[in-house]
Amino acid sequence: MKEELETLFNQYLDIEEFKASIKSDEEMMAIEEERDEIE
Repeated sequence: MKEELETLFNQYLDIEEFKASIKSDEEMMAIEEERDEIE
């Protein structure tokens, strides 16, 4: 049982990291678009 919980928890952490990396990529793209509009 403990191992199953650890596996689920690790998968959850992986998903959270994945979401965070996608979010930062989107923010970088938004910043670059704003920069292009200013120039």
